[in-house]
Order: sequence, then structure tokens, then C-alpha cells
Amino acid sequence: MIKLDNISYAYEDKAVFRDFSLSLPSSGITCISGPSGCGKTSLLRLLAGLARPESGEITGLPEKVGIMFQEDRLLPWNTALKNVAHVAGSLEEAKVWLERMKLSGEEDAYPRELSGGMRRRVSLARALAFKCGLLLLDEPFKGMDPSLIREIAPIISNHGIPVIVVTHSEGEAALLGGRLLKFTGPPMKAI
Repeated sequence: MIKLDNISYAYEDKAVFRDFSLSLPSSGITCISGPSGCGKTSLLRLLAGLARPESGEITGLPEKVGIMFQEDRLLPWNTALKNVAHVAGSLEEAKVWLERMKLSGEEDAYPRELSGGMRRRVSLARALAFKCGLLLLDEPFKGMDPSLIREIAPIISNHGIPVIVVTHSEGEAALLGGRLLKFTGPPMKAI
């Protein structure tokens, strides 16, 4: 179980969390939903160790945590295949992940040559290829067609490690299955 106990955290003098506590399962899918600016991305940043709480503690995190940001953050000088291979361990494994994301034939394309939805799928392939004990996905389906989302959601659901997904869509959360947590804020609080 991953636990946040009485976390307080501010971003540019704005309280994002104030004595916030939450327990997250150490398996399966947990979807986090809420309005823009309520603290969802800040929650992922705290869980990834990219930000530190001002008070309180986070326990139960695995040694390696993977994260997919809202922005694609692809290396522009590398092809889709090489972007994924950076974490996949081999070009062959990277190719398999691109195939799973319905990107066969795009292995040699550079990020600037791909549509927004295609770049998003390369980013998702890279996140899923990373060997970690917890995966954090911030709006992984942004810019994707509904039919693609229906094909890709089961790949995330069956990934075999705990996955926390930020989404604005209850439909996406339903496709992924698992637990849906709704929040409001700031400061963030459960609805």
C-alpha cells in the first residue's frame, strides 16, 4: 500500500495539499479525476519524487517509479524507435511496444513528423517499456481517437504493476477498470 500521510505542499505560494492523506493500492489501476488545477499533476510529481512535501510523509513507494508527463517529452533528434529503446533495453523490444501502440511503420519517424496523437503513443510506449514498480500516467490518451483508446486501454490495464492514471474522462477510467478517485481543490480534497 502506498500512503500519503498529512502531506502539505505549496506551488508558488498556492497551497496544493494541506494535511492531505490518501492510501493507494499496490496493485491494479487507480484513476485520479478532478478539475484542472486541483493538484492531480502535483500528486504524480510527489509520488515520482520530483517534488517533496513540506510536511507529512509518503511511504510504500517502490524503488523505481516511471512517469509519463502531460507533455510528450520525446527526444527530437531520435526516431520513435530510438525514443522507446532508451528505456526498453533493445531495439527489438522497442519495436514490440510501438506495434502494441499501433505504430508499425513509424519506427524511423522523428517526433516532428508525427501527429500529436502519434507522439502521445510513442510517449506511452516508452513509459510502458520502462521497468519499474509503479507507473504514473498523466492524461495518457490526450489527442487519441476513441477507437485507439479502446484498443490501447487493455494494454495498460494488463501491465502487471500498479498504475496511477490522471484523466478528465470517466469513460477512459471505465475502459481502464480499477478504482476511480475524484478530487476537487486546491487544496486537493476527495469528493
